[in-house]
Amino acid sequence: MKHEERLLITLLKVRLGIEEEDKVNKLLRSNSTDWGYFFNLVIHHKLPSFLYHQIIDSKLPVSRKWISLLEINYLGTKQKNQERESFLTPIIQDLYSKNIICTPIKGAALNLLVYGDLGLRQSNDYDLLIQEKDIPKVTKVIEDYGFIQSNKIENGVPLPATRFEKTFYRLSTHEVVPFLKKGDLFNNFFEIDVQFDIFSHAENLPVDFPLENLFNNLETINNDKGKFFILKPEHNLLQLCSHIFQDNTMLQNIIKGKDHILRDFVDIYELINKYTIDWDNFSNEVKSDPWVQKIVYYVLFHTEEIFGNFIPQDFIRKIKPECTKYVDEYGFEEGKSSQWTNEFVDRLFELDVSIEEQSENFKSNKYFNMFSKYK
Repeated sequence: MKHEERLLITLLKVRLGIEEEDKVNKLLRSNSTDWGYFFNLVIHHKLPSFLYHQIIDSKLPVSRKWISLLEINYLGTKQKNQERESFLTPIIQDLYSKNIICTPIKGAALNLLVYGDLGLRQSNDYDLLIQEKDIPKVTKVIEDYGFIQSNKIENGVPLPATRFEKTFYRLSTHEVVPFLKKGDLFNNFFEIDVQFDIFSHAENLPVDFPLENLFNNLETINNDKGKFFILKPEHNLLQLCSHIFQDNTMLQNIIKGKDHILRDFVDIYELINKYTIDWDNFSNEVKSDPWVQKIVYYVLFHTEEIFGNFIPQDFIRKIKPECTKYVDEYGFEEGKSSQWTNEFVDRLFELDVSIEEQSENFKSNKYFNMFSKYK
């Protein structure tokens, strides 16, 4: 591992301890840092705002020119997230007033629950989890605010999705076609991604997990913008694990460069350290389905490769699948997985990952080709 890569790994906590600060200062003193390469890694892993916080909070000896660039990103991220939340929160409250239960997930939930500072985490959309039966009602409320469902933008204008697109999307995935509305200076478009499951509906990833378990155990929080229903910590962790597993193993997500992004594993680390997890009950839920077990173990195993052991090892032993070869494989949704040729930590810093054996015969290619015909 290169010096700059070690430095980045060491900085991946919202609050650095004395040990981490000492290690960072030793790294900075002992080697000549290639700051161009370092900040290329920071941008690739979606961490510039996060690193700005680290540098300021820990008073790290970084050149002012780099700090200024990170500060611009941090302030822009904060403004963007503030405007998005101010614009979208009334929609959430309107849904609640109509007895439609929904909950923010992914970045929207993490900004609300974990990070506290809206400048720390970059996000381009607002993810909502709803019950499938509520799709028509949710669609009407969101469209009443001027949004349209669209997968394509031409000349700066979202093109309305066709009926085929909407139906095909819903039947083939765990979400509906995104809702878009023209934004402002910091948000070119406001985007709401509405999901009705936390697991992929790919044919070869059959997960049997009752979604009602999530909605029957929702918690509430209140802030200056109103009341929000949120997933309990264990279910937030489950949702994040599912999302990260999809981004790191599904062929189309890897082709798009969504895989092996450090920010995603920081989310896992910070969520676990923010809340008290009921590991015993969570292990029972995880083991209720073989794919859920594989998904959670995969993500937590790789998170500990980055941060070291911080999860109760008794829990890890309980959920560990009989065969763990799959943690270095991808393409499960294709019906036949492929093996990565290098180690996970090496893959994190291989910025131009190429996938061998790409073929028109892949199931996912057939799906996306069919979908693209109707755009």
